[in-house]
Parts: sequence; C-alpha cells; structure tokens
Amino acid sequence: EKLILKLKKKYFFYKKKFDAQSFSIASHKIFEKNDLYDYFYKNKKLLDLLKVFLGNDIVQVNFSRFQINSKQNKKNELDKLNEKKFQQFKGIHNDHWTGTSEYTLHYWMPFSGVDKKNAMTFYPGSHLNGSFPVLNREIDPNIEFKYKPHNLDYLKNGDVVIFHSLLLHKTTGKSTKTRMAALSRFCSLNYKISNQEKDVGFRSL
Repeated sequence: EKLILKLKKKYFFYKKKFDAQSFSIASHKIFEKNDLYDYFYKNKKLLDLLKVFLGNDIVQVNFSRFQINSKQNKKNELDKLNEKKFQQFKGIHNDHWTGTSEYTLHYWMPFSGVDKKNAMTFYPGSHLNGSFPVLNREIDPNIEFKYKPHNLDYLKNGDVVIFHSLLLHKTTGKSTKTRMAALSRFCSLNYKISNQEKDVGFRSL
C-alpha cells in the first residue's frame, strides 16, 4: 500500500511534465528497487507456470513498465485533452504488431483501481489466426473478424493474467478510478527472440 501511494504521488507530479509512456517507464524504475519486484516476477508459482509453456530457459524482457488508464473525466474540454495525452487506453490490438516475438508470453497485473469497467477484454482463440493484418495500428477493416470479446470484469487488484503475444485484446473502458497495472514479457532462449526484444535486453530467471 505504501508503494502504491508513492507511485500515485509520482504520477500526479510527472503528469505535468511527461506523457503516460514516459511516466510508466520512470515509475517502474522505482518499483524495481522494491522487494516486491522479485516477488511479483520471480515467485515459484509464476515460474512453474511459465515452464509449462516455455521450458526451463526462461528470460524476462527488460521493458517492464506500468500501464495507466486514467479515470473518467467529466470536466471541461481542456481536462479531457490532457487526460487523453496522459493515459494509455488502447483499442483492439496484439503486441506482435509492436515488435514482440510470436513466442513471447505477456504478464499483466492490475494492482490499483481495477473494476468491472476499466479492466481488459480479450478475444479468445484469436492468437491461433497468426498476426492479423493491420492498418494504422488497427485491424484492417477489410478483414472478416469473427472472434467474440470476453471481458475480464471479474479481476481484482493483484490478479495476474498471462497471455500470448498474438492474442487480440483491448482496454475495456474507463471508470471513476485510475487503474494502474504492471506489464512484463517472458520468453525462452530456445525460441525466436525478436530484434526489438534483443535491443532492450533481457535477464535470465
């Protein structure tokens, strides 16, 4: 709880100077110095689960960060513009589009402010289709899309979701709370690692 309060204070301070992406990376650096860092990313239950899919030679990609979904703002237009600038709200996408290997698993853990309206929505089975054609970082409208959404509206703070890099997903929506979540990526040394993942580096677990 003390860590969350510290991060929230940093969020409102940095919000005046940086965009959400810069803040999410900078604030995660604070988290990396906390004892909870290894607990969240290196605990036995998580590693045992990752071994089922990735084998024993697991690495964590060095681009772990926080994701911020700002609370709903019903004030004036300027506030709404600032909110849009400083939040990370994404439509349907997969993370392969942004340079992640097709052999990578994603880790997503909301730790503050998650509720039924601002969680994540997944499209089960979409990862079996490969990487959907994309136009301007959105699904090409000429492609027939038959997958049905599944809203993870039952998640609680501290729940962890592990998903494939090709799985289509989106931010469900916004609520009266600012939702903060930790993101990370895991892959195997025995499978293909993308150039982007090589550039940012990784650490063995």
